[in-house]
Amino acid sequence: MQLPGPDEKIAKPTFDRMQELVQAAINGLVPAVLPPYSLFGHSLGALICYELINALQQQGHPMPQHLFVSGAIAPHISRTTMPVHELTDNRLIEEVARFGGFNEEIFDHHELMELLMPRLHADFALFETYTYQKRTPLSCPITAFAGHANRYVQRNSVEALQYHTMAKFQYESLPVGHFFLNKSAP
Repeated sequence: MQLPGPDEKIAKPTFDRMQELVQAAINGLVPAVLPPYSLFGHSLGALICYELINALQQQGHPMPQHLFVSGAIAPHISRTTMPVHELTDNRLIEEVARFGGFNEEIFDHHELMELLMPRLHADFALFETYTYQKRTPLSCPITAFAGHANRYVQRNSVEALQYHTMAKFQYESLPVGHFFLNKSAP
């Protein structure tokens, strides 16, 4: 599952609220995926996967065997950053550059940035407007990967994911930063 963004899905509509995104994901996932399956989400994707599994369970769909997450804090941990999604485009670009999630050369391509801005605002809105609702812990195991060089995600906030599963929880620390998937996906 790939969110609209700087790829072949750039013309797709954005999602800036979790419930809408999760339902769209269910509509696409359920007919296309046969059990057994697992889910993996990085950063915001981990939060989306958590909400997706809860919605799948609530709607009576087959559940994944395992949830793998990376670069993510537990859903119940409050997010205390300033609301980036409400910033002007120029300020948002400054914040994204500070996070280091993009190759800096992309910022010099004004037409591409113009296409990306609605996606960036929507992604930050998804994360920043998310409200955790307490639920029964998941029945599938969770494995959490985090970089000990990740300055955005602290180990204790990752290990708190163990409270969101009734099954096994495993924490793996890696010698990487938050955006390690950009360079180390394989």
